[in-house]
Amino acid sequence: MTIYSNGIVKCGHCGSNMTIKPDCRTKDVVNISFICGKKNQTKTNCDNPTIRARKITEIVLEDLRKHCQNIIFDTKELEETFATAEAEINTEKYKIQKEIDKIGKKIEKLDIQISAIYNDKLEGILKLDDFLKIYEAKNKEKEKLVKEQEELQIQLGKQENAKAIDYEDLRKYANEFLQMENPSKEVITNLIESITISKGPKVKIKYKFSKV
Repeated sequence: MTIYSNGIVKCGHCGSNMTIKPDCRTKDVVNISFICGKKNQTKTNCDNPTIRARKITEIVLEDLRKHCQNIIFDTKELEETFATAEAEINTEKYKIQKEIDKIGKKIEKLDIQISAIYNDKLEGILKLDDFLKIYEAKNKEKEKLVKEQEELQIQLGKQENAKAIDYEDLRKYANEFLQMENPSKEVITNLIESITISKGPKVKIKYKFSKV
């Protein structure tokens, strides 16, 4: 049984998801290793070696235990972490909204220009061929901006839904972890966003309650 949910373990070489590989020599599913999803692929072969999961688990659980103890006993640090996380979310939302507004003004300007050349065509100032060339260029520019704006709207929506993990929930998850002899996959998932591993092994843990 593994404590890792799908997609939580990342390759430190190429960024792909790492998959769990049972020990083929013993057929023992307890002895498992991590292998990059792009290893042994013809076009995108990753050279990150297969890494035994037992060592990774020891590192992850030891580091997580230290963080959970801080969560339970160091309230001030936790409050500062929450304040920082919320500030980062708000800053990113502001940046995205500012860019959306900027693009909106460009689109409005293009609409005015398109309307103007249309009037010039009606008044005979522009020949039809010239009008079509200018209109096509302006319309393509507008379509590109609209697409960029839509993509930013999606990003903004994600940020609107983003929220630092709830303070009380975090303390509950941390307490559950510290009381478990064998932590469950659900508790690990509630506390850890991703685990990146590379040769060494080197392990980088990104927590849901930290900038790590």
